[in-house]
Amino acid sequence: MRFARVIVALLLLVGLILVPATDAWGRAGNGGHFSGGGGSFSGGSFSRGGYSSRSGHHGDGAALAWLISFLFHHPIIGIPTLVIVALAFFWYVTEASERRERRVIHRAFDKLDHDYIDTCLDSLQESDPSFDLQQFKQRTETAFRKIQEAWCEQDLALIRAFVSDGVYERFSLQIDEQQEHGFRNVIEDVKILGMAPVEIVASRNDQNAFEVISLRVTAKAKDYRVDRTTGKLIPGSKTNETFVEVWSFLRRRGAQTKPEQAGLIEGSCPNCGESIQINQWDKCDACGSLLRSGEHDWVLSEITQSEVWKPNAGLGLNSATRYWVSHDPGFNTHHLEDRASVIFTRKATADRHGDLSPLRKVAHDMYCDVHGPVLAAAKRTFYTDCGVGAVDVIGVIIDQNLDRALVDVRWSGRRNTKAGDKLETSREPSTLRTLMVLGRKHGVQTKIEKSVSSLQCPGCGAPESEAASNCCEFCNMVLNDGASDWVLVDWLPYSSKEAGDLRKKANEGIETVIASIPTEVRYDEQGRQVYEQASTIVVGQMVGQVSGKDLDRAQVNGHSLREFAKIDDVDLIAWLVQVAAADGKLDEKEQKLLKEVAKNHGVPLSRVQGMLNDARNGTLESPEPDNRASGVKWLTRMIDMALIDGHLDRSEKKLIATTGKRLGMSDYDVARLLAKRKSELYREAKEELKERKKEAARRKIRDGYGSGE
Repeated sequence: MRFARVIVALLLLVGLILVPATDAWGRAGNGGHFSGGGGSFSGGSFSRGGYSSRSGHHGDGAALAWLISFLFHHPIIGIPTLVIVALAFFWYVTEASERRERRVIHRAFDKLDHDYIDTCLDSLQESDPSFDLQQFKQRTETAFRKIQEAWCEQDLALIRAFVSDGVYERFSLQIDEQQEHGFRNVIEDVKILGMAPVEIVASRNDQNAFEVISLRVTAKAKDYRVDRTTGKLIPGSKTNETFVEVWSFLRRRGAQTKPEQAGLIEGSCPNCGESIQINQWDKCDACGSLLRSGEHDWVLSEITQSEVWKPNAGLGLNSATRYWVSHDPGFNTHHLEDRASVIFTRKATADRHGDLSPLRKVAHDMYCDVHGPVLAAAKRTFYTDCGVGAVDVIGVIIDQNLDRALVDVRWSGRRNTKAGDKLETSREPSTLRTLMVLGRKHGVQTKIEKSVSSLQCPGCGAPESEAASNCCEFCNMVLNDGASDWVLVDWLPYSSKEAGDLRKKANEGIETVIASIPTEVRYDEQGRQVYEQASTIVVGQMVGQVSGKDLDRAQVNGHSLREFAKIDDVDLIAWLVQVAAADGKLDEKEQKLLKEVAKNHGVPLSRVQGMLNDARNGTLESPEPDNRASGVKWLTRMIDMALIDGHLDRSEKKLIATTGKRLGMSDYDVARLLAKRKSELYREAKEELKERKKEAARRKIRDGYGSGE
């Protein structure tokens, strides 16, 4: 019966393809159902050539019968036609099935993300009933517009009250560089196209010191450069583009929203409501509260490019967890990452000027002793137009003298080579990845209230000056010995052997990861899940003693343990470029293919071109698989990311096949891997959607029961 239905469907398809052609010609010639004589509409009795449209069904049936008869009696034409139609029909059914599977996969994972955000939002509102997401978005829009204004005016006093030192330092670096080159950016016609939460870390599901809200901001603006002196447009700089960034705000646990009172973004003390005075960024004169500590209001702690943003792993599956638990209860990644951003900016400035002064207060003497001669060399390399994509803490090495924190910094910049008076600057930006090693004396603990204010003297609280000294100018406290805060002790390419050895050492001997597994589930009056007191268990690094089911339920800082293996889009594209360039046969077609796929993943064209140039020169920083097996794992991640994001198109499939060949896989192996992952994700997605539908039905019943219906 199934075979018969297919045959009938094929024949009907032939009819549908060929028969309607007559009507199509009619529409092109005389306007379709309008009369050919006087142009008057004939109310459904339009006739042509003696045939009435009222008998159209009989005409179509006769035409179909004639067509079948014709194909049957003329096999020379009929057989090829049926073969072509059969192939087309098979292709259509296959494509429709694939599109349906991809839609289900994308919808399920998208729903998971939304449901997770909703759950975290409920947790935040439970601890802070006055919090309103829409109002928070409006405040973010105000902050967004103030930052654009400050950027154009090259005056950061407008935003100093509500941004962390890391954000402030990054902007300062870029503005100083613009002023050195005699121009400023103008941003016009700014339109915010969308703003949505991508992560909410609330007190209820996080044992860290801060709550975090990250919003994905999609905006469009006209961006160009003008001469600072004359105000004239600099040719070739005017662009109108859409950009996507993730803005992360943090606040101390337990802080409460005051809906009727202005805060830091509006220029007021969030505690007492008094106006913040110029250059008064530390304490409020009226009430004495620390303004940018996050104790009373949200502080913008990070602006991350969307293509490299990852959910905040917090104290995830690395040695930072061990350090937090056993050595420093106030340790938090926000402070360390903000501090790393400040140090990154200082180093970029020192490298650009060939002067160690900006680093003196934030870099250990042993690093300054090594880096000083590099800056004084007759020929040196440095980067301009530096942009930080993401900063992530990946581990801590504990030592009896100097603890070392490993920070992964992904950034871009234009490579400059200077020899005497000769300067060569690359046209396209390079994509770089650095392992920044920060040191602090063993036993020193974090001051939570200073987590986003790392530029003030920890001894007397004085703002840091630009003097080329490693001491505070007010109290003479030494600032770069690691006795009070983290300082730079090494700067390594992420893919270097030294960096690899440090990452390995950081993870040696790890035995504990704090994970919360709910023991019993119940529901409140609104039908929301409420867990009884969760048990805290010790999960071995290999999680051997924990069942797979428990592992799926376990969470670290509100995130599933499964999530920590995620990679970002820039890492993925850089790896693909590295693999493609490994044999030196990167032709124009393959470059075009890489750019098409990169566009799907939101990676800018200039960034990809820079990767291609660096790959040719052997300077591209990207993760490299240790062997064929790890390469296949990366390829599998690429497939998963494409399926989950819903953009597995022809160019992506072709690039997957090409990359698979370079890894030593046959076409059959690649096709089987693709089919396997699609089948597995489709099955998981269907089960997830089915479970969500059941849960919605149960909630509806509970709501009806609770309301007495």
